[in-house]
Amino acid sequence: MNNSKRIYRAAIYVRLSKEDGDLDDVRKAESNSISNQKSLILNYLKDKEDIEIVSIREDDGYSGATFDRPAFKLMLQDVKDGIIDCIVVKDLSRFAREYIDAGRYIERMFPAMGIRFIAINDAYDSADTQAQGNEIIIPFKNLINDAYCRDISIKIRSHLETKRQNGEFVGNYCVYGYKKSEIDHNVIVPDEYAGHVVQDIFRWIKNGMSLDAISDKLNVLGILSPMAYKLSNGENYKTAFQKKDELLWTPVAVRRIATNIIYTGTLVQGKFTTPNHKVKTKILKPQEKWAVCHNNHEALVSLRTFQIVQRLLSVDMRMAPGKDSIYLLSGIAVCADCGALMTRKVSTVNGKKYVYYMCSNNKKNKKCSSHRIKEADLESRVFDTLRDMTAILLDADEVIKEAGNSANFRIDQKKTKERISAKEKEITKYNQMLVSLYEDYRDGIVDKSDFEIIKESFEVKRAEAEKAIDRLQKEAENIAAGIERDTEWLEEHRKWKTMPSLTRNVVVSLIQSVKVYEGGDIEIVLDCDDEYRKIVARAGELERQHDAERLVV
Repeated sequence: MNNSKRIYRAAIYVRLSKEDGDLDDVRKAESNSISNQKSLILNYLKDKEDIEIVSIREDDGYSGATFDRPAFKLMLQDVKDGIIDCIVVKDLSRFAREYIDAGRYIERMFPAMGIRFIAINDAYDSADTQAQGNEIIIPFKNLINDAYCRDISIKIRSHLETKRQNGEFVGNYCVYGYKKSEIDHNVIVPDEYAGHVVQDIFRWIKNGMSLDAISDKLNVLGILSPMAYKLSNGENYKTAFQKKDELLWTPVAVRRIATNIIYTGTLVQGKFTTPNHKVKTKILKPQEKWAVCHNNHEALVSLRTFQIVQRLLSVDMRMAPGKDSIYLLSGIAVCADCGALMTRKVSTVNGKKYVYYMCSNNKKNKKCSSHRIKEADLESRVFDTLRDMTAILLDADEVIKEAGNSANFRIDQKKTKERISAKEKEITKYNQMLVSLYEDYRDGIVDKSDFEIIKESFEVKRAEAEKAIDRLQKEAENIAAGIERDTEWLEEHRKWKTMPSLTRNVVVSLIQSVKVYEGGDIEIVLDCDDEYRKIVARAGELERQHDAERLVV
């Protein structure tokens, strides 16, 4: 054997995680920086004649809790290929913060492969036989590094959850239609270009366009798809939804936008989590644990428009052949007896076309009668019935409005509020008396039997006052029903009053379903049918009260 000294071919490994780069202590952040790590290691090696530097591997922005790091993988490949036989790091925490696998590499794999491992600040060199006693310290230091990583992970999770609950946006990328505010990156604001596209999508769906037709129209107009738009803005954005190199609009992309409640001003975050800082498998959290903030940012569409679109997307809507629009009553007309959708049929007799609707169950299996009705007759009856219902609604609304402006109405409101306030004071009084009674019992002024009798009496009276408040609050709600009328739904009816014909937009905005009976009778169920019935009933009640008052006079 020759007596020449062994020369190790070394890889310098440096790492900085996002958490390390965001430390509050500026000096500590600087000491952990990539450049300072390299400088410390190079100064250490400059007088080491037995070590030759082959490569410098850098993982900037990667956590030490995982070994899924690009530069780390390249370094391990160099080990397997025999290119290096020495690894030098600033300290053990830069190599890894994962206790089990860090120990496996340092104590088993590297010795078995003849790899020299040096951690400078930990005074560890696997080739230094005089410092072998330090090996017993290595597992403890790795455990401390692991615990530090776990502690940082818990703090970050808690911090992010607090921000989510406060309505602060914590995502890397905004959904299509929004962008991060230049003033505060935790606030999202509408993107003028993409926001208008989102509004168009909702409007087109209400007007009867299918998802396929909308995606085709967007592509024809040359409007960039969500991913293409992000890339055009210089964002390094990747998504699992991309299937082709060509970034075009698809029906799936349109549906994804049409079903996202964020466009109503509601921010939903924290839907997924991971078991811990080591396991990165995503798990869907129960819905009640999501961070939901309503009226959090500027809405692009109203909640009512969003709800209408969800209803339309949930039903089977047939598109006219050769057209991009949906039939006027598709998904709306249903059989009154079995509830199945009415199917539109076209028959040709002696060269003349007849268009009609019939029960889809009758068509499929004859389990229901046909309920056949001509398309023109059905649309005409829907038009007339809806116009009559709108007239009744708006007349009832005027009655309620007049009652709300009357002096008696305002007096009733004031009286009810005063009564509720009096009962609340009564409850407060009984609570105070119960506290005083307990103190007297504790001090021996009142014996146990008297205490129980008086206590039960106070509690009964308090419960009666609470029930009285419930009754008064319901009465107040009935009175308030005459005030809170001007909803978006009512405004749509007001607009509809002057419309000359039936349109798809009107149908989906005002009607939930049109029930078709055998023989041709129809029943319209309005989208806000409960509110319609309450307003009409309230108006009837007010008119009866008014008539009774006139008779008394």
